[in-house]
Amino acid sequence: MNYISVPLRLLADLIDMSRSHVDDITSGVEEGIYDAAENQDIGAKEQTIITAETLYREAMGVPASPVATTQCHRCGSNVTGGYCSDDTCPYSDWPQCVPINDLHDNTLDAIQAKHNLRKRQRVKAEIHSDDRLFVANFDAAAWLSQADDEAIIALHAISWGGDYASDVVAEFFEATNSDIANIFDYCRKTHNTSRAMGFECIVEEISGLAWLKQHRYGLWARLVCENEGIMVVKEATNNTYGWDDAKSNESSWGYSTAEDAAISAVKTFHLGEVA
Repeated sequence: MNYISVPLRLLADLIDMSRSHVDDITSGVEEGIYDAAENQDIGAKEQTIITAETLYREAMGVPASPVATTQCHRCGSNVTGGYCSDDTCPYSDWPQCVPINDLHDNTLDAIQAKHNLRKRQRVKAEIHSDDRLFVANFDAAAWLSQADDEAIIALHAISWGGDYASDVVAEFFEATNSDIANIFDYCRKTHNTSRAMGFECIVEEISGLAWLKQHRYGLWARLVCENEGIMVVKEATNNTYGWDDAKSNESSWGYSTAEDAAISAVKTFHLGEVA
């Protein structure tokens, strides 16, 4: 991942514009002006803004504010990543914009068809301090929705946990998840002691791949090909892509992107039919 320096004044302006954009989309979805199906990543955008605001406050020497929360309009619990934090509430699986009567009176297929939405696909993840005195489980879907391909490929390369590529997943949620924030606070307080404590984050590969299959199919196909030993490579002569399977001695070439090549291999070998 590449980094650049941004003047604080410019960062503040970008945060203000992003906040206005997210607020406009959120209210527009609630009022029926915008299509909820086209804005399912609004929870991830909200968390990204909160993270940027936290970085800005730290750079300005301003104490961090409490974890920002909004409340579920049905049960009053905190809403995190666009969903209610109470797993017994219907809105733990659906955005707040879906009328409660629809959730009670319709089947899953009917709800998805009427609102052009899918039921929440959770990605199980865990963070714990090295001494395991503190453990928190969380849903990593919002991170996957905003991460670039390289970050997800790096996470897959370490088997979805135990190294820097998974650390950044937990760090993404520090500003919006109080349990994660508490673990980081505990670890920081030990850094100047004889028992300096670190942490480990592990994302469940099965649910992570299931989420990618539903929301980022091309990238999912690339990872499945890697798991199956099918190489997706770029041809040096004409800048197209292809796949090569050593086990079956089959190959196919001439695709415009790596994802197109991977999807071809998935279809050829019927990969991932049971997710």
